[in-house]
Formats: sequence, C-alpha cells, structure tokens
Amino acid sequence: FTAFRVKTTNLPAIRQPVHCYRPEMKYDTSYLTAYFSENHDNPYALWNVLLSMMNGRIADHLTQFPPMFYPKDADAQKEGIERMSEMSHPADAFFTYDRTSMASRLIRKWDRGMWSHVGMVGYEGTLHEVLTSGPLSSDWSHLQVPSLDVGLYRLRQPLSEDQQATMVEGMEGVLSRMKGYGWYKVIRIGLEKKFHIPYRRGTNDATPADLMYGNQFQLVCYA
Repeated sequence: FTAFRVKTTNLPAIRQPVHCYRPEMKYDTSYLTAYFSENHDNPYALWNVLLSMMNGRIADHLTQFPPMFYPKDADAQKEGIERMSEMSHPADAFFTYDRTSMASRLIRKWDRGMWSHVGMVGYEGTLHEVLTSGPLSSDWSHLQVPSLDVGLYRLRQPLSEDQQATMVEGMEGVLSRMKGYGWYKVIRIGLEKKFHIPYRRGTNDATPADLMYGNQFQLVCYA
C-alpha cells in the first residue's frame, strides 16, 4: 500500500494501467495541498482523502498521519514517549504499530490503516487498553520500545473536565467487564474488512482505521 507523487508528463513511463478520476464535487485544492505537505505523502492520508471524496464529506478537518518510516533508537523513543506523556490529556487516544509484529502487519493490511492497536489515556499517567490476553492498565514506560510507532490523538471537539472523566470512567468500566479481545473476534473483523464476510460488531469493536477515517481526531504528537 504505497503512494507517490509524479508529474503528469511522466505518466507514460509507468508500466501499469493508469486511471484518472474526477470527483463530482469541487474541493479546496489549497487545503489538500497543505494536508499532503503536512502528512509527508503518507499513503494512508491519501486513502483518507479518497474515502472522504467517495463519501461526499471531505472537509477541512481530515485526520493527520505521521511519517510512515523514520529512524528510531532506544534513546529517541524514550525521549519521544516522555514528551508524549507530558502533552497528553485524560481521554486522549494513543495508537500503536509494532514494526516487528506479524499481527500488526496483518492488521495494517486488512484494516487498511496505519495503526494496529488503540488505547485510552487515563489519569495520573495510566494507560488503558484491551489486548487479546485481557485488559491492561499500565504506564507510559511500556511504550518506550523502539519497534513501536506511537501516535497521540485528541478529539477535535474539546472536552470539558466532566466529559473527560466520563470517558475515562466508561473505559475503566469496559475493562472491568472484559476478559480479553479474543483472536476469534480479531479474525472475524479482519475477514469482514478484507473479504466483506458479514459479522455483527459490537459498539466497542471499532478498528483503528475506523477511528482514523472518521476524521474526529487530531494528531498531537508521535514517537
């Protein structure tokens, strides 16, 4: 899943069929130019724009994506996560992708999204998430792994302190009732996304890509 820029005069050199489409609606091309510049030609940013065009709901608040590839080491990751911890607010969402994980690669491919996992920021530096092994509450230090790409996102609509508390308490309530995000559910959702095999998902079964392409989040920082 890649994207790249090419001048129209160089299209004949591409040895694959080239199809050109024009959306029915007119869009602010200056905004799209700025969006692609800010998103480092990230292919998932391109996919987000195309999905929005197809749904006829593109606006000036598309979700931003960090670079797909950038050099990392243990010191840089530790520094980046510490900065992320300082910038975080309760009820923020953190998205991750493990460069060394086959499961992460499969989820990225089937979900057509940059991230393979999502959790919520709680109070006093606590992170809440649900794994296949069960619910987990931890701190920021467990994200200080160089193989992890991490993005901190915040809802575009500002939350009051009461709303933040409600969201965090709701997440904690879900965690207290769940035994884990079983592989059966992961596979069924993957089959639905990849091959359109029907599966009735629950209210808590949104995938990372569903959340990204809903364009309700803004990128705060990444590591």
